Amino acid sequence: MQQVADFKDFFVKLWSNLDQCQLVSFALTTWSMWYKRNLQLWEGKKEASDQVIARAQGVLMRGNAHKMVTTGHRQLELKHNMLFDIHRQRIM
Repeated sequence: MQQVADFKDFFVKLWSNLDQCQLVSFALTTWSMWYKRNLQLWEGKKEASDQVIARAQGVLMRGNAHKMVTTGHRQLELKHNMLFDIHRQRIM
């Protein structure tokens, strides 16, 4: 991927260059990395990289990511809502 100026530019390039499956994988992996960071920061728990990947794949396999498979304007909204729901479930 080419160099980008900021996160917005990165996100736009990512969105336009990846297919739907790649976007789902990216979103779930990024969420899992963020979750790993919070586990370490707030609970002092450390995880290996393979656990981060396994968690993202587990969410995908359990079907929680099916909300992302849609067309039209609601696609971005559904992706955001799914990630927010996952986060909310983890902190409750």
